[in-house]
Amino acid sequence: MALKARAACFLWVTIVIGLVLCSLPAVVSGSSVLVVDDHSFASVRGETLPHHRSSSRLLLADGGSSGGPPGSTGGHEAPTVEDIQACPLIFASFLATRPDGWKRKRGERCNGCHKSPAWITFASAKVVHPEACTAIITDTGTAFDAGDKIDAKTFVLRYEIIDGSKIGTPDLMHERMKGYRAFLQQAFKEKWNANLVMLDSDTVVIDKITELFARRGYDYGLTARKNPGMPVQGGVQFVRSDGYQRAAEFLGHVLAGWETRNAAAKKAGGRVSDRGFGFTNDQRAYGESIGNVRAINVSLNKKGGALFTAKDGGYKVFVLPADMWNRTPSGAGSTLKRERTRILHYKGGRKDSMHTAYNALKKGGTAAVHALKSVK
Repeated sequence: MALKARAACFLWVTIVIGLVLCSLPAVVSGSSVLVVDDHSFASVRGETLPHHRSSSRLLLADGGSSGGPPGSTGGHEAPTVEDIQACPLIFASFLATRPDGWKRKRGERCNGCHKSPAWITFASAKVVHPEACTAIITDTGTAFDAGDKIDAKTFVLRYEIIDGSKIGTPDLMHERMKGYRAFLQQAFKEKWNANLVMLDSDTVVIDKITELFARRGYDYGLTARKNPGMPVQGGVQFVRSDGYQRAAEFLGHVLAGWETRNAAAKKAGGRVSDRGFGFTNDQRAYGESIGNVRAINVSLNKKGGALFTAKDGGYKVFVLPADMWNRTPSGAGSTLKRERTRILHYKGGRKDSMHTAYNALKKGGTAAVHALKSVK
């Protein structure tokens, strides 16, 4: 009888332990724990380079390693310097969530509280450029699981300078700019070889982008649309492989100006929209760093873009028309062919339509996208 009681007790303990293990967060369920290279920066100003924390692998529950998503069994390790140096082209997106995860209340407006379609962005880039790698720029707390479809050529790069508590607030774009700068500083320190495209995670690459890097003599690349107040956009940004240091310095210059203006607005007791960094104010910060909004608008009449010199620091900024490089989808695919559009940007509530362009691209390449009756 005592033996039976002990057996029953052991069975219940086993069940309880099993339930506890099953209730662990998704990031450690299935087969892997996502741990990758972390970098911290002492300041967003000046030229501080990354301080490395430990370099780790994607650790499997059985002691193996994988470069695929949690739950995969791919053989690629999490990014080493050599892994990234081997890439000739990297498409990178900022992707992070606030500490409570991908949750928001009904009707709540929250920037960064929804699952991102970044896998479509990355997959489309690799259809057009099979040689490319992709990278997620994130904070130290955002969790990814198998549903995020992270493949073996996607690097997850975590930076301590990104404040996860600001995700989901109007300060989101400020955190993104800090993350982009950290990304460029890492590229410079580790001597990467890739041309870089930093693009929003709701974009679809539909045609080759190599001509972005054919031109020399610029430090940073942006796109713009005709807008009297705020023409510069942040959805697509690009840097040549020989320009990491100057590009990082330029972003430091933009951040410093933005933070100074924000502090002044707070001190003056301005409107709430003035006192916060603001969801779209990164675009204003880029424009003000260039300093000639009227000239930017005029330049958009040229398909080849225009080169501007920042009003402070002498940074050369290459500005290209959004209709070609960062286009909000509208009309038929034939319009994209006529305008030589390379990247579509499905902003706001348009994200569900990303599948239209991507599925056509996957099936028949750029020509199939051009054949669509509607890309919306």
